[in-house]
Amino acid sequence: MAKSKNTKNTKRKTRAKSNKGQDKNFELMIIAGIVIFTILFWDTIIIYPVKLFVILLHEISHAFAAFFTGGKVDVIKINYYLGGVTVTEGGNRFLIAFAGYLGSLFFGSVLYVSAYNQKLSKYICTTIAIILLIFTANLLQGSATVFASLFFAALLILSPRYFNKKVHSYLMKTIGMISSLYVLTDIKEDILSNSDRITDAKLLEGISGIPAIVFGLVWLIISAAVVFLLIRHSYGKGFKSSK
Repeated sequence: MAKSKNTKNTKRKTRAKSNKGQDKNFELMIIAGIVIFTILFWDTIIIYPVKLFVILLHEISHAFAAFFTGGKVDVIKINYYLGGVTVTEGGNRFLIAFAGYLGSLFFGSVLYVSAYNQKLSKYICTTIAIILLIFTANLLQGSATVFASLFFAALLILSPRYFNKKVHSYLMKTIGMISSLYVLTDIKEDILSNSDRITDAKLLEGISGIPAIVFGLVWLIISAAVVFLLIRHSYGKGFKSSK
């Protein structure tokens, strides 16, 4: 009798491990699908709104760096051509210029990771929405800037409360992954494709004397590592744990 129970327990454990492995593989396939979808539709209207959002987070991150280092922010603007600028006074110029990519990467990663916990996601989405609304009321200028801020503030408030849990989860993962991939792409454009454009890397070169490409490579390594860790996190969680 004891032997029979042990056999049944062993079978149950084996089945549980098999199901867990399938869940992990299925989740990994979905995340891979999100990445492939993003790459295929990168220059389409489907991805465009999230790009605006990422650029806005980038500029807001410059603003936070200015605040935290004793400076002030005059205005934040982005345009429909996916360009952005944050006009600051005072503060640590090096940290302000360095913070943009890391900040947008941070926001995107937080949204992505929170997608696996509905309660945590609600808090994080609400916090980011409040930040957007505060900046809209005080510092944002231009129709593209205000549109992106209000649209995503509304989305972040509504999604964790009224959307289906799975829909919300994968929406946040998609936005978070696009944010991370956009950082990779934009850094490449900054240091390789648009040599005449004023970029964060070139601003840092002017401040520190270190070649712009060095900062670009640092950001590339960090963002590539973050994308890898996000994918690894998804595999570890598996499909069923996206609750």
